[in-house]
Amino acid sequence: MSIILASASPRRSALLRQVGIAHRIVVADIDESPLPQESPLQTVARLAQEKATAIARQYPEQWVLAADTIGILEGQLLGKPRDAAQALAMLSAMNGRMHEVATAVTIQKGAQCLSETHIARVYMRHSSAALLQAYVDGGEGADKAGAYAIQGQGAVLVEKIEGDFYTVVGLPIAAVCATLHTFGIMPFARP
Repeated sequence: MSIILASASPRRSALLRQVGIAHRIVVADIDESPLPQESPLQTVARLAQEKATAIARQYPEQWVLAADTIGILEGQLLGKPRDAAQALAMLSAMNGRMHEVATAVTIQKGAQCLSETHIARVYMRHSSAALLQAYVDGGEGADKAGAYAIQGQGAVLVEKIEGDFYTVVGLPIAAVCATLHTFGIMPFARP
């Protein structure tokens, strides 16, 4: 059985392929701006829900999987950086400190819907300003929440994590597969 992934993230698609979940991609076109007075956890949960709902309306007979990922430092949302200067500012603020990464997931088909938010703690190494600048100049974190990719070269910046590594990547795949299984969707499909 195939699902719809309501995300343009190549990492999410690759994780689904890795575990044998057949899917096609239909990107939800929503405004991802935080709302006034909304906490970071409320923002990430709302965005995952809005993405799922937007696509589920178009395809009411199919299961839709949507996710959103953010960083949180001292209660402040760390989304995707606008530019290299903001990426460097984010990495500098997290440098040598712990921040949280939250990935909200919504799985929906018609009126059936389940939403969860998963949180991991990420402890960043203390890195030199030159190392942070070199990472930013490489461009890897330009489209990532918190301006780094833990599954890529950004791993150099991370000392340790507490929680699910895949929550930080952008899709807590074991939890997602467990939920999909309750809806009759099995991983491990043959290609």
